Amino acid sequence: MEPFISPKTLGKHLAIKLHETSKNKGLTIKFKDSWDEGWTMKVFINGQFIGKGECDHKKEVAHNRAAKNALKKLKET
Repeated sequence: MEPFISPKTLGKHLAIKLHETSKNKGLTIKFKDSWDEGWTMKVFINGQFIGKGECDHKKEVAHNRAAKNALKKLKET
C-alpha cells in the first residue's frame, strides 16, 4: 500500500515559498501579526501591503493563508 502523502506530493510550505520567491526577486517581506485586531495576519513586501489571512482559532493558519494570498498577488504582477 502506497502512502497518500510523500515527499514528492507534499510540496513546500507556502510561507517558505513566499520567502524564497521574494528573496529571488530582491524583495523584503514582513509578516505583521494583527491577532488582537481580528485574527488577521498581514503581509508587506517592500513596506507595501500585499495580502492577509484570517483564522479565528490558529495563527499558523492565518499565516499560511496570508502567504498564499501574497504569492497569488506576486504572480499577478
